[in-house]
Amino acid sequence: MIERWDTSMEDLPDYTKVWFVALFVSSSEIEEETTKEGRSYCVSYTKEAEKNQVRSYNIIEARCFNEDHVPTLEEHRKNGVFSCTYPLLTVSSLCGKGKIASKEVFDWLFTHPKILASTSDLFRLIDDVASHEFEQERGHVASSVECCMKQHGVSKQDAHDELTKLVESDWKDINEEPLGVPKKDVLQVFLNFGRAADVFYSDYDAFTESRTMAKDMLVALLINPMPIE
Repeated sequence: MIERWDTSMEDLPDYTKVWFVALFVSSSEIEEETTKEGRSYCVSYTKEAEKNQVRSYNIIEARCFNEDHVPTLEEHRKNGVFSCTYPLLTVSSLCGKGKIASKEVFDWLFTHPKILASTSDLFRLIDDVASHEFEQERGHVASSVECCMKQHGVSKQDAHDELTKLVESDWKDINEEPLGVPKKDVLQVFLNFGRAADVFYSDYDAFTESRTMAKDMLVALLINPMPIE
């Protein structure tokens, strides 16, 4: 259905219908706004990013979960580039950047440059380390932690240490001067998402616990006054 971009949802379960309605509504809004700006080309890139997102869930993660299969860490990271939602978030963010996000920028992005792969991997690994215990309790596909533990026969702490090294390597890649980027202004998008991942997942899963942990951070940042002496 998502491959055809078919809005017919009669055969879908109710919980899936909610997600598809939100998907189609947001896509329609992006199409309306970018068309007004003379940037209707954004729509096709957004749809393709959304298809990649769904494939990572429905084809890869759902199969692993249903078959109780724990992939290798490398396999998990390869799919995690999309399942972490970062490429879709990046495309959506660029849709709101006006003329800075030209067709050339989107074409470059869909070559999957190193900075996109590294930021996505960082997002996936930090998220997994922070949230894997809670996710396994409720029933979830294996995270980077479980994949590393099984593949290398190591403890949870050793897996955490190894994943932390991989995150540090990702940061080094992100901070390199990227090759072939059409406009330097778009690099801020990658840096900001990397910083956001560090804020939300560095010590705990503040994204999932948004009503408590994330709320406190946002209130401190946006509402409570900051004393200046």
